[in-house]
Amino acid sequence: MGCSPSYAEMAGMTRESAAVEAKKNMEIQKSLRLDHRATKHVNRILLLGASECGKSTILKQMKIMHLDGFTAKERKYQRRIIRVNAVEGLQQIIHACFDLELKKDKAFQTYSYKALKLTPASANGISSEHLKAIVTLWEESSTIAEAVASRHKFYVLDSAPYFLRKLDEIFEEKYIPSDKDILHARLCKRAAFQ
Repeated sequence: MGCSPSYAEMAGMTRESAAVEAKKNMEIQKSLRLDHRATKHVNRILLLGASECGKSTILKQMKIMHLDGFTAKERKYQRRIIRVNAVEGLQQIIHACFDLELKKDKAFQTYSYKALKLTPASANGISSEHLKAIVTLWEESSTIAEAVASRHKFYVLDSAPYFLRKLDEIFEEKYIPSDKDILHARLCKRAAFQ
């Protein structure tokens, strides 16, 4: 093949190993072309914005409208998030009652400490005693009602009132979140997803 050595000879390869390498290279190139064709019609969207501005909600809505909605496994995962959202929302309101120095009614004095003892992990295995505490606080405490009416003065998860109105349903053992419940669920994320 001319006066100069071939690439295979320069690399110290035999003709057989050079043929194997050439075949591997062709397979890789073919695979790359197929991948390129497969992803040619894939659209990507970059959603940027402050927290709780609707980025995840848009993705969830697209999944509902264009991809057959959520699987049973995804709904089970969202159930955990929803329960944590309800507990954390009530805890944020309780803390605000102290920060705003609101007059504490009897229901608040009786049950607020039990609600504050709940952790995100315990929100999914809540006892009937703790469930009674958070339901009573939400439904009967005028202190909580006053804080919710003043929620523009403190941070509270935007979906907290929605979930707190549904406490009995959310904490049923066989609760399956609706699409609307999933759209209201919030999970704090600090990463990029594709």
